[in-house]
Amino acid sequence: MPLAFQYQNLYKQIVTEAKPKALVWVGSSRRDMRTMPKEIRRSFGVALYAVQIGETPPIAKVLK
Repeated sequence: MPLAFQYQNLYKQIVTEAKPKALVWVGSSRRDMRTMPKEIRRSFGVALYAVQIGETPPIAKVLK
């Protein structure tokens, strides 16, 4: 199942009442992100946005 389909309605599910915190790109991270395939960028974008509004990203896993 493509990531685009999985996250199609995710933005509707995330509560956006709070103002998102600023995203700071370090070094060449933004340029590196733009070179990735669209599905990968979307996955990272959803995760980054979730963190910006104080939520846990849907693809996050607990470290052991």
